[in-house]
Amino acid sequence: ENYLKAIYALSRGSGMASMGALASELGVTPGTVTTMVRRLTQGGLARYEKYAGVGLTPAGKKAALSVVRRHRLIETQRQSN
Repeated sequence: ENYLKAIYALSRGSGMASMGALASELGVTPGTVTTMVRRLTQGGLARYEKYAGVGLTPAGKKAALSVVRRHRLIETQRQSN
């Protein structure tokens, strides 16, 4: 979920997020990002282009938006309590 949300946020302008920016955003090593991006790609949620970075497929974007909405609802509920 965190990877989808981060890819979505980082790729909003260009459609692609660099692997380095993703690693930095999530506080993990580039190798860890590569492993997870490979899993997301195999699952049909992301697409990876060498030297360009990673972007979301339509299914991945739908899943990322679902995560963003859920996190916003949780934040709103915490603020009202």
